[in-house]
Amino acid sequence: MTDLTTQANSLPEEEHIATIMCTLIRGLSELAESLDPVTGRELIKGIWLQLDAIAEEYGGYAIKHLGDQMQAVWGVPNTGDDDGEQAVKTGLALQQAFQQTKKTNRPTYDPLHLRIGIDTSPVMAVHLGLHSEYTVVGEAAKWSGRLAEEASEGGILIGEATFRQVRGAFELQRTEIEDISGKGEKVPAFAVGGVQSTAGRARYGGTDFFQTKMVGRESALTELNKLYRQASKENQPLLVVLTGEPGIGKSRVMNEFTERLESENPAFYLMSARALEQMVRVPFYTWKMLWNNRFGVRNEDSRTEAADKFIREAQKVWGRQLSMVPGIEAAQLVGSLMGLEFTASPYLAKYSQDMLGRVERAYEMTRELLRRICTTRTSAVVIDDIQWLDEDSLDLLVYLLKPPSDLEEPLPLFILASAPPEYLEQRPELAQYARVIELESIAFSSRDVAIAYPRLASLPENVRSSVAELSNGNAYLLEELTRNLLTSSERNGEAGMINSLASWQSNPPTSIMEMLNARLRDLPRLGRAMAQVAAVVGRVFWVGAVEAAVRAFVGQRAEMQATLPAALAEQSIQDGLRSLVDAELAFPKANSTYSSKQEYIFKHDLVRSAAYNMIPANLRSQYHLAVGKWFADQDDPDYKIIAADHFEWAGAYPEAVAACQEAASLFQLRGGIGEAQMLLERARLIRNRSI
Repeated sequence: MTDLTTQANSLPEEEHIATIMCTLIRGLSELAESLDPVTGRELIKGIWLQLDAIAEEYGGYAIKHLGDQMQAVWGVPNTGDDDGEQAVKTGLALQQAFQQTKKTNRPTYDPLHLRIGIDTSPVMAVHLGLHSEYTVVGEAAKWSGRLAEEASEGGILIGEATFRQVRGAFELQRTEIEDISGKGEKVPAFAVGGVQSTAGRARYGGTDFFQTKMVGRESALTELNKLYRQASKENQPLLVVLTGEPGIGKSRVMNEFTERLESENPAFYLMSARALEQMVRVPFYTWKMLWNNRFGVRNEDSRTEAADKFIREAQKVWGRQLSMVPGIEAAQLVGSLMGLEFTASPYLAKYSQDMLGRVERAYEMTRELLRRICTTRTSAVVIDDIQWLDEDSLDLLVYLLKPPSDLEEPLPLFILASAPPEYLEQRPELAQYARVIELESIAFSSRDVAIAYPRLASLPENVRSSVAELSNGNAYLLEELTRNLLTSSERNGEAGMINSLASWQSNPPTSIMEMLNARLRDLPRLGRAMAQVAAVVGRVFWVGAVEAAVRAFVGQRAEMQATLPAALAEQSIQDGLRSLVDAELAFPKANSTYSSKQEYIFKHDLVRSAAYNMIPANLRSQYHLAVGKWFADQDDPDYKIIAADHFEWAGAYPEAVAACQEAASLFQLRGGIGEAQMLLERARLIRNRSI
């Protein structure tokens, strides 16, 4: 075992979100008692040593052994971005190891049965008793035991908070168990079936210290469920668009809806992606992300690896249904829209002089691929922030929504998207197919606040009512108000919370941006500087682009180093990123490791905007130039298209012209003829501007 076991007294006492796993081995005590004392003692020690070692291998810390139970914790004393996922992986590894141990020791171990429960909640890590035992106290400790008792023989059952951390990574089946309160109320729990081969959505990790529950949106969820079933029944495509002001909770409703579909049907096939403002000129970018998320294609994959994964997974979806078109042809045509290269493909070669014909055929194959998915399993396509769809992705979406011709089979495709209220007015070609659900402001009550943020449930009702009123019905503003309140309480106790409330009541925050600006200013210097540098890249940013911007400004004047991102030294980048993650302002992509290609995302577009606006205007062009050069040097052709934007914003017009021309040739290769012409025209205008 490691030093953690032998140096428990040095471990920190702190409050944190933690994931606790309870391992219950039914029959262990009885079996040990039936043996002679020495053999029984060695049996128990051997089993727990084996299981402890597995927990530690996955980053856990064994905190308690009592009879037939063992508890291990993730989140204290060490915190990771994927603690919940590591705990569930540990449970699966324990299952496998225990079954092998039983098999090896039959028939002695036959009476033993393993059950595992896992839950996540705020806990307090403390040293207890005369021997200063290091342990954790909190609801997760109770609930993990309860879940273990309710798990099936050999099974793993996880709580709702853990489910929110790991959804998409594992096959999960929703069930219900009785609440430990003893009131007879039922609460959701989720049985783990195994690792999910492909997730369907981009997953980002984080400390998840500030957990929330959605309130006030049951009517929207009910309407979504009705429309979803309608699409399946009527056997035709249906687009549903959630609209509402920034921060109103559109993304949360979408996540809640798809989570329910996933948990009710483990075979549910989700294709989910977020359209990004920074990618609005990249052809078919959103569809590329939809397929990549579904097929498990990663940024770290080489172009050959990405193409191979796409072909392999697309052919699985295509299946063996009789067709005049082989699966490999359909996969290569659809993949060609995504920028994948199949240089020796005979199926693409016949379109070498007919790019528009290839695009039309790829559209047909995309429709057929989706039809095969929809007719064999429950499924949905989800696009967040549809207002940032690139023109080609929008064109393909409209094509899919059109009524089928006499020669086409029906497409029962359900598409869920989010957008600002005015977007569909600007896109009548899409609006004609859309069913709109407008999310209004919520008149939050003190009870709503207690449900949404259980850590506030113990506060006086008048305090919770004040917070609800100050939120003006905006879910994101309510979250930031609550976060500020809890932070003040943690720093200065009840007095800090009272002072925050008094300050708000005398000078109420006017907007969510005001709260975010205050949060960014409150960050450590490295975190604030990192937020500004990352904001230059966009809502999604990569470590390499951030490093390039930092290197470009190391050595600036000393008097600038106190406030500007130029003060960042290269070795401090990881500390700055960790500061953003700890503050839950940005999150790393799940299961990624620190490298130039590691991807992060800002929690909300509003966070990115607030950070970008903090950069002095006279320095922005220098940052865009550094970031543009990094994108231009990457192998991914999409990045070269992004480079053109950054060069233009930097005023580096020759570089912008060259990038536009290179991007135009890439558009033409993908069949984006119209976009290519627009880019060439853009290059001409930039060239004229620089004369």
